[in-house]
Amino acid sequence: MPFVGNPVPAEKHPRTLLVDNYDSYTFNLLQLLVHQCLATNNRPESHILVIRNNQYSWEHVRDTILPHIDNIIISPGPGTPEKEEDFGICRNLILYSKRPVLGICLGHQGIADCFGGRVVRASVPVHGQRCLVEVGQGDGGGLFDGIPREFMVVRYHSLVVEESDQLEILARARGHVAAWSRGIEQTATGDIMALK
Repeated sequence: MPFVGNPVPAEKHPRTLLVDNYDSYTFNLLQLLVHQCLATNNRPESHILVIRNNQYSWEHVRDTILPHIDNIIISPGPGTPEKEEDFGICRNLILYSKRPVLGICLGHQGIADCFGGRVVRASVPVHGQRCLVEVGQGDGGGLFDGIPREFMVVRYHSLVVEESDQLEILARARGHVAAWSRGIEQTATGDIMALK
């Protein structure tokens, strides 16, 4: 993943820190962010900073990078959020950055793990299957603004967040997913797809 942007901006702009957990999907996220910058006539290098989860120490990120960051996106990646070698500085970003954090896949699981949720093996691994997502009554403070209450996504994961009273569930998967290894179809309704 290329290093995009200057760690210390010359001028104040809303800045996004995109943390790469060694997953190729991070490049897709970067493309979306760059497209958004260009669509609003902003220079991507002034608004986006991409770092790997172990590129800098937590102290360096906290003291040198975070003062110039307004929000954080934590990418997908292999492994689990419980292992520092898989998650790097992400746990500290979630717990101590005092910035809005959007977690995708491993990032989503890490947010749950940091706030009392458990990450467990899915009853059925889901690899490249379409699924309906249903947004609950609370929208997460605008997270789903402009998005229909029901929409289709492609899922690719073998871990899920287990139910917990300590988490506010914002959206769930609905419908069936195929268990290819068994050659049967199983229901995997209710998997947590967004939380706060």
